[in-house]
Amino acid sequence: MDDKEKKTIESQIMAILERWKRLSKLYHVMICILGATGVCGGLFVSIFLSANDAYYVNVLTLKIVSLSSSASIGLLTAFDMVNKRNKYRAAWRFWYGKYMLYEIGSITIEQLLQYYEHAEQMVGNLNYSFNTTTAKNDS
Repeated sequence: MDDKEKKTIESQIMAILERWKRLSKLYHVMICILGATGVCGGLFVSIFLSANDAYYVNVLTLKIVSLSSSASIGLLTAFDMVNKRNKYRAAWRFWYGKYMLYEIGSITIEQLLQYYEHAEQMVGNLNYSFNTTTAKNDS
């Protein structure tokens, strides 16, 4: 493999690492937003649903907040966003560590590409689980 091919592969590696880093950050932001929406929305509905406070907030507002809260928590759990974010971060750490070994000459480019396959397997696919309680109890 000549130097030009190595440079091309190195630039592709850096692009993939950067993409994984961005996706990890995106998942983190989504988890924070959806989690906060779910928790705060649930608290809001719980507070204003009692008989004494019902006249402060109209029923439509309670329905909308309740729906958004449920949808937020549903999206977090159905797509297992927390686990997916952790997988991207772990794969990035693993492969970036191997990239540093490559940079100092401890491993070859061929070995680095084999580690890439392992890192891709760490990330896995985006899974949708419509019934998480059954899936967790079955394993």
